[in-house]
Amino acid sequence: MAKRKRKKNGNGKKKTEKKDVAEIKIQSDLALADIEREHEKSISIIESVEKTHYGLGRMALMEIISDIAGKTLLVIGSAGTGKSTVMRAVERVIPRGTFKVDSLTVSGLRHFQEKLNSANLTILVDDLSKAGTQYSESMTLVTLAELVYSGYFVKATSSFKIEIYGFSGSAIVNLQPIILKKCTSTSEWESDIRDKTIRWYNLRFPTDYVPRPPKISVDYDYRNLEEIELSNEIRNSTLYQKLVSNFLHQHTFTRAYQHANDMLRAIAILNDREKVSWTDVVVLEWLTRNLRLEPYLFTKTHLEGSRQLDPDILPLLGLCATYGEFSIHQIMVQFQIAERTAYDIIRKHNDLVVLRERESTVVPSPEAIEILRDCGEW
Repeated sequence: MAKRKRKKNGNGKKKTEKKDVAEIKIQSDLALADIEREHEKSISIIESVEKTHYGLGRMALMEIISDIAGKTLLVIGSAGTGKSTVMRAVERVIPRGTFKVDSLTVSGLRHFQEKLNSANLTILVDDLSKAGTQYSESMTLVTLAELVYSGYFVKATSSFKIEIYGFSGSAIVNLQPIILKKCTSTSEWESDIRDKTIRWYNLRFPTDYVPRPPKISVDYDYRNLEEIELSNEIRNSTLYQKLVSNFLHQHTFTRAYQHANDMLRAIAILNDREKVSWTDVVVLEWLTRNLRLEPYLFTKTHLEGSRQLDPDILPLLGLCATYGEFSIHQIMVQFQIAERTAYDIIRKHNDLVVLRERESTVVPSPEAIEILRDCGEW
């Protein structure tokens, strides 16, 4: 991606200049004209969001492709970063029925058996924290991941029995880093959630107040993914392997290939094609560089064991990606914390951010810039 220019706004903050998404040069052997011609819908989705909500266009495209591919997409971002805004915009263009729910534990699922049996739906969870307890949050993800991935859910206990068959659809779930921290510390994350979901990390804070969600004007439908041709020539290419490597940052070997192939076919369906083209691989590889961020956020001390998330890293990288340079005061206001706490957090993460004591400003370290560049956010 081309390096972005930044300029100061009236508050002395650095703000990224808006650019026409269609003019962003994607590094590949293909001409930009080929991408523009074959991805009118992809570009339209990004540009329509970027007009009013800069930095959120790629997230909207990722949600729509995941919906077509029948995936469970977890959208992780700090409060106030536009997750709900984008979900509302995407919900308006989803061509099938939607099912909005805050919590869907195993026991609660029995109340929706009739609605979900043989249903074709997109399930939307706007804020996983509304599920309440850590158990409810984790089990909601387990239930959704299994239902969307397998198409069925069967559970029998001494007090109830659940049998759901023939479900086809997708799920989009919004959650904050602190909720992700709780979910990833459970054994269910490794066994039932991680491989069956895709995680998108939203790093963009709003730079302007916009009261209404963006308006996306696009139509699409759903097809059997296996009907979309994916040639051996593409599968054997270096570019395809780069795409798969993005998914390998989140998934095991087999699942990474499965998710990559499904998403490739989905982006072809979005753009009204019967076969996956080279431009599909280029655009999806660029889009899914965001997945590379996950290993930087977690620590894991055992080959088989839980992961620990530092909930400060994602918002700090988000501030770096959004503003380039920001003040201690911005951190205090953005996260409602005391000045001393802000300084403590910055000093604790001096590998990612550098404090200019005299100016009370913070800038990204070379390591943070390299991380953001690797993930397509710089």
